[in-house]
Amino acid sequence: MVYSKMNIRITLLVLLVILSPVTAIYAMEKPKISSSYYGSLNTDATTSYSDLNSNTIDSQYENNDIYLEFNPQYRINFNNHLAINTSWWLLSLKKANAGEDRILDDEGLVLDELYLRIYDKQAELYVGKFNPQFGKGWDYSLGTGVWGQEFADEYKIVAKKGIGIKAKLDLEEYGQHIINLSSFYSDNSDLNDSILTRRDLRDGDIGKAGDTNSLSSYVVNLEGKDMEYLPSLFYNISYRSINSGNVPLTGDEDGYSIAAGFSKDVVKKIKFVPFIEYAKILSFNSTNNKFGPEFDDRDLPGNYKYLSLILPLVYDNWRFSYIMLSKDVETKSRNFDVEQKELSISYQIYKNIAINIGRKKEKHSDGTRATISGVSMSFFKDF
Repeated sequence: MVYSKMNIRITLLVLLVILSPVTAIYAMEKPKISSSYYGSLNTDATTSYSDLNSNTIDSQYENNDIYLEFNPQYRINFNNHLAINTSWWLLSLKKANAGEDRILDDEGLVLDELYLRIYDKQAELYVGKFNPQFGKGWDYSLGTGVWGQEFADEYKIVAKKGIGIKAKLDLEEYGQHIINLSSFYSDNSDLNDSILTRRDLRDGDIGKAGDTNSLSSYVVNLEGKDMEYLPSLFYNISYRSINSGNVPLTGDEDGYSIAAGFSKDVVKKIKFVPFIEYAKILSFNSTNNKFGPEFDDRDLPGNYKYLSLILPLVYDNWRFSYIMLSKDVETKSRNFDVEQKELSISYQIYKNIAINIGRKKEKHSDGTRATISGVSMSFFKDF
């Protein structure tokens, strides 16, 4: 029997479809599992509070909050080109009521990421549920004191479904750079439910940006380091466009962030390691896994501007930090700004375990003032 060219092509295509996954499975080595863990046990004590409302009993806002944060991350590597990554967060998912002391209350477990990676030394394709990379200030490896990541946590993008690609650029004396592009939408499946405690997600149209069930939102991120002329400098530049999800009278969420940091020897054994990040987001109306504690119903959607300035001095195992955070907000119902200043001391007591002590003062444009003292023990470990 003589096959036509078309039949031959069809036969080859069928064989390719059948043999490709078989070949891939055969090529897999025994899966190797690696992991990393971040955690912190925190105590926050509001020692003073005041506002301009004569009906408020200021002392009722002086409370203690003890909470745990734990972030396990796992990587299952099938070979040098195929892996599955997953990460989880255990954290407080509700805002404490005024005058309420809490001890590990309202803690819940949420799935941040579960995605497939296909990669080599220069590029990576990933698909599934992941955290699109926007900004840098939320990264706990920066050592941002006790509360230095608080505002950046608000605009961090987490737990989205979609697809993305990374490309690594080695420009020799001009440094190492990574460009990351992802397209996504909000996860409304059972994978987005929390365990132990149900979080305070809003009803109606609040926090709905990205809720489209289509790849209509995207983030572009560029980061770099190891430049010969500025060897200790690193930077991160991000842009986000998140579809409004057809929320009436709300435009698409657009924003950018610019961050940079470096390390400088001041005198022997003392280093200055500052970090700064500025973010501006228009029609901010998306959510993250902590959504609820950060925002009032009146605060979304809105135009947000953030500034995080971290100024640490490092001596051996000691870190002394002065931190300034600011947030400026414009919404349809109100405009306001918040300033936060922190002094903190950290001491690494054993390898990746540290004790952190801090004190911050919050100043709100509506006249609200608060002073909070905090102690935490944090750790980070790779396995």
